[in-house]
Formats: sequence, structure tokens, C-alpha cells
Amino acid sequence: VRYSGHTLTLKNMSGALDKTSLTGSMTGVFGQRPFWTVNMRLGRVDGDAYWPAPSKGPATPVQTEFLLGYDADIRLNVEQFTLFATPTVNLSLPLTLKQGILNSGVFTGSFPGGGALNGTLHGETKAGKRDSAGRPQDSGQLGLRLQLRLNNVAMLPLTRARGQETLLAGTGTGQCDVQDGNWSIAVRDGYLMSARAAAEAAEQARGGDGSPSGFGMESGRPDPTTANKTPFQILSASGSLLGGGIHSNNFRMEGVMLSVKAGGSINLNTTKSPAASAIL
Repeated sequence: VRYSGHTLTLKNMSGALDKTSLTGSMTGVFGQRPFWTVNMRLGRVDGDAYWPAPSKGPATPVQTEFLLGYDADIRLNVEQFTLFATPTVNLSLPLTLKQGILNSGVFTGSFPGGGALNGTLHGETKAGKRDSAGRPQDSGQLGLRLQLRLNNVAMLPLTRARGQETLLAGTGTGQCDVQDGNWSIAVRDGYLMSARAAAEAAEQARGGDGSPSGFGMESGRPDPTTANKTPFQILSASGSLLGGGIHSNNFRMEGVMLSVKAGGSINLNTTKSPAASAIL
């Protein structure tokens, strides 16, 4: 720790926030308007632990007016970030805060097994209302716009990492605009299969004792790893996003001998939702 003039410097920081390890440095310059430079690396962040639980009562406002009091240049690198039981690894997030405006450069990350995530974040803080004596009447507001894009995602290892009851294989692409509440996803050349059937098939393929066991035309025995799969050429959907739920009226799955159209709603907070497995 060093303080010189109007500058506070913290180097070689190391600690933990809840269960998340963090290392890095911070520098604060205290003038007419404080300015912070932050460079941090975080370990595993469980976003689900901080996501507000669904409530039927009035929402508790988040205190954001303090963001109007300083500017910042922030660089965050996260080993793994999990939200809605979906892990993103090697997340890189560059942020700037100026006059209450929060912007990101293009942030990037990847998924277990392959595939990339990128997007942008924009937020604008508005001061809360005050009475005639200048006393605050509310906490202010932070309007956020988050845009995400997914490219070449290997869906099978991702759905396994989520602990889903129904596994989804194939290569996926998608996009989401959180402010507008729009999303879409498409998965090509894949299949659906229950996680339980996949585990049982893998055990049978090992002969029950860990040794390889022959299947297929030559052995005359059906391959259990393919018997319980529902293959498709394209699986796609789009719709609206609200809180932890997504809604779609144009779910479509097409295969050589298969054509399915459907609609409905999914709660992303439910890790093992079979319906969620079919779309995400």
C-alpha cells in the first residue's frame, strides 16, 4: 500500500470475496473527481448465488447513485463464471465508468468443450429523486443493456456441465439482448438423449466391469449409445426473456424422419429442467 500526493496505490492484492479468490491491483487518484484504475483476476464466481430469487412482492432497489461520484477504468479476468448453472470460462471483461455511464469493450469467454461467447455491456446511472430539502427519496437507477453472442458451442459437454436430465448434442449458435428481451438459438446436426440413458449405455459399452464390449453389425448386438438418441438436423427457437425465464412460440426440430413444432416457457433457475435441455 502506498499513498503519495493524492494517489493511493494497492499492489499485489490477494484475498477472497465470499468463496471467490481474487488477486490484482488498484490505484485511486483523489482530485475534484476521484478516478480508479482496477486490474483484477477472480477465481470461480457463482453468479447464481447473487442472482435475486423470484419474488411476488415489490423488488428491492439496488443502490446505484454512488456510481455518479467517481470514474473508473476496470479490467476483470474471471477463471469461471456460472449463471443459471451455465459455466463460462476465461471471461475477460474490460469496463469504463465515466459520469455515471458504464460501458464495456467487447468481452469474451469460452465454454467447456468448445465454443466462444462475446458481447457488450452498457449502463447509465440516474440520480434518485430528492425532496425539497435535498434528502434522497430513492436509490437511483442503473439502466443496463447486455448483448450476448454465442458461436460454435459444443452443446454436449455444456449440457453435461449444467447437470441436465436431457443432454443436447450438436453445434450451437445464438444471441441475446437482455434489455430488449430477445433471444434466439440454433443447433445443427445433433441429438437429444437422457443423461440417465447415456450413463447406462456407457456402462453397457464397458461390459459392466470397465472392459470394452463389442456392439454393432459384426457382433449382432445393438449399440446402446445410439439406441436412445433422437437425432435431428436442426433445432432452433427464438422468443422473449424476462428475469430468469424464457418464452418461445416457435420452437422447431427437424430431422430425416422427424418434424416437431412447439412453444412454452422455461425457468432457467431450474438446472435439470428437461424442457430447458431441449432448447438450451
